[in-house]
Amino acid sequence: MNNIDATIIFKNILNDLNICLGDCIMLGIDMSKIPLPLYKADLNISSFREREEKWHSFVLNILLEQIGTNGTLLVPAYTYSYSKPGSIYNSDHAKSEVGSFTEYFRKQPNVIRSLHPIFSIAGVGKHAADILTFNSTNAFGLGSPFSRFEKFNVKFLCLGIELRKPLTYIHHLEQNFGVYHRFNKRFEVEVYDQNKKIEADWTALVAYKGIDYKSDLTSLQNELISSNKIKEKLWNSNNNQMAEVSDVIEAGYKLLMRDSLSFVNRKFKLNFDDMNIHNNDTDDNCHLIITLNNL
Repeated sequence: MNNIDATIIFKNILNDLNICLGDCIMLGIDMSKIPLPLYKADLNISSFREREEKWHSFVLNILLEQIGTNGTLLVPAYTYSYSKPGSIYNSDHAKSEVGSFTEYFRKQPNVIRSLHPIFSIAGVGKHAADILTFNSTNAFGLGSPFSRFEKFNVKFLCLGIELRKPLTYIHHLEQNFGVYHRFNKRFEVEVYDQNKKIEADWTALVAYKGIDYKSDLTSLQNELISSNKIKEKLWNSNNNQMAEVSDVIEAGYKLLMRDSLSFVNRKFKLNFDDMNIHNNDTDDNCHLIITLNNL
């Protein structure tokens, strides 16, 4: 399709999802499943990259136009590879690892980035600094960027992808609730911001290793749909969705109070009475030995 047709379709999707001037958006996106204009490219890497840049620019310009000068656009800029012990993280240069658009956005003028070596968020607009600066050193919970989403009425906008897949925010609710299947881990990483080393303990709520489970937010998405708290728009059989943070909070805590394992893919119990802690011979890290009882 040409640029005009793609723009019309894209804007219609945003309008149907109730994205308005002044909104504060947290974006999840799958570039392969949204309306994009047809840009020709030669059969070489340079030309392919140039076309990709044009697509990214197309998406960003439409989003910024939709929310206007009083709006705020937030995009994940997570860097999971820096969770390895001994990593050296520089917030000015570390590439986002959660999609090509997120890395493109991170490098744009006036975009700022929250300071966490694994779960940083990039943002631009009226409230970006209010959300992304002067944060705690924990990825989630009190003082994190996620803890400020409710104050600024963030809307979770998912383009070409269902809400249940990119919603890292749920770990913030899990931390506040106090789920037992995750723990706050300290990461052995050097962090630099504007070429200045930041002395701090960087932590994040993570899953226990050695246990076969993973996040599954299907129950949350279904709860939001059943209560008419999610807006949806299909395009080419691909779902686009939007949910407001207040509704995600209400539905999320409702499900957690019913079952703290609501957001994992299977039921189990951790028997902490039988947990032992011992030192590894090769380093100073402690490892948790856990007895797992299947339900």
